[in-house]
Amino acid sequence: MVQYEKLSNKNFSKLEILINESLNFNKYKNNFIKYYFKSNLFKKSLLKNNLILILLNKQYIGYIWFDYNDIDTIIINDTYIKNNYVDLVKFNDIPKLNGKILIYQTYEDKLTTNILLSNLFIRSKQTKLLKYNIKTKLNINSNVSFRKFNKNKDEFLRCNIQNSIFYDKSRTPLKPKDIRFEEKQSYYNENFCIFILDSNNNEIGYGQIIFNNNIYTIVNLGIISEYRSKGYGENLLIYLINLAYKNNISEIFIRVEENNFKAFNLYKKIGFQMIGDYATWIRA
Repeated sequence: MVQYEKLSNKNFSKLEILINESLNFNKYKNNFIKYYFKSNLFKKSLLKNNLILILLNKQYIGYIWFDYNDIDTIIINDTYIKNNYVDLVKFNDIPKLNGKILIYQTYEDKLTTNILLSNLFIRSKQTKLLKYNIKTKLNINSNVSFRKFNKNKDEFLRCNIQNSIFYDKSRTPLKPKDIRFEEKQSYYNENFCIFILDSNNNEIGYGQIIFNNNIYTIVNLGIISEYRSKGYGENLLIYLINLAYKNNISEIFIRVEENNFKAFNLYKKIGFQMIGDYATWIRA
């Protein structure tokens, strides 16, 4: 019979073994152990409450690590089940997950896909994941200016810029509360949030680097429409790569939709190489 057990000091070593196994299947995953040992005592207690170990006949066969997005929605940070036991584990049998909307964003590998399909997840969005190996600082247009995002000051500005860049009737507009929620997340780094400016020092684009799924990824990259096709997007991308280089980051990732040929061609021009698929899975 499958059983579910809260993480404790007693079974912590079992989790470490499972995580090492999991990373052999997919190295682009959130690493609970790294987050745990960087956390204070209060945060460690919260992390333990949100990790469930999975047992079968007293053998540890997997785990699921999650966070509450709201009262009805749970974000899965990472999950792993030994291949031979995937069909035996049902997330609905875990009281904390039963009846909740579950969301999981992950670099796709065969085992994780089987785990999600077995638990009735549906792939809602798929993008291509590209990687750039940073070996040196790249040349950038010296006439272009940049500035860092200022917390508690630029939330409205960032919302306005991103809502303009990514406008779509079906897209829910970004609100300052969404930015403030992001600022509290472990993947967020205020020093990696950058505006690009025009010749009059007006903010015309934005991009940032986050550390999630065990990798540094450029996200929310974009230029408002009237300034596109003028080299600003390329310069913002290069600035973020150079910022990563300055902070001793040796590889950087970016995601792109398969039909976004313009962005895909820009990333290839810089030197990004496609390595696989990255997907959002939902169980409603």
